[in-house]
Amino acid sequence: MKRTIVNTFGVFGYLSLIMQWLWSAVILATPLFSNEATRSIFLPEHTVQPASTSSLELPEPLAWLFIVLAIVFSAAVIIYAVMAVPRTIGKTGRTITTKSAKVIVPHVTHHKHISKKREKALTERITWVVKLVLVIVPFLLLLVPPDSTLGLTHLVTLSVGGFCAVASLVWFATQYISARLAKIDARFVW
Repeated sequence: MKRTIVNTFGVFGYLSLIMQWLWSAVILATPLFSNEATRSIFLPEHTVQPASTSSLELPEPLAWLFIVLAIVFSAAVIIYAVMAVPRTIGKTGRTITTKSAKVIVPHVTHHKHISKKREKALTERITWVVKLVLVIVPFLLLLVPPDSTLGLTHLVTLSVGGFCAVASLVWFATQYISARLAKIDARFVW
């Protein structure tokens, strides 16, 4: 139960982090999409003629059956998504930060042999630093003033980016503090 709560904070941190990166990407990519050459790649000029459709009428009981089946299927997909997506996001985030930390550890130790306990502690610290860097970088990217075609002031783009960064920091800090208080092994923290 403790791990679930701690990892829920991590999932919210990763979701906030995704929003932060998406916001930065949209702000920085807007000039690309205002370019006519780039726009023609994504929005082709030719139009497609719609195919003629023939109408097919189903008997009313069969139509109602399809509607009910569609609603049940949609509800099942939504329930699955609500349960599976956060877990997937958390595990993917953990994989990214942990693998980054494992690559960085030998460079920090100058490829010297260290004890397993020291390596574990160093990996945990570096994992939290990687999370911090992932929060700071998109905010720093927003220091570049936005394109005038965007229609937003620099203050607005920084405010939204800053809000997302603070939200990410709060979720990850809450995760860190609660993991420490609950004495959860870092291997099980997303």
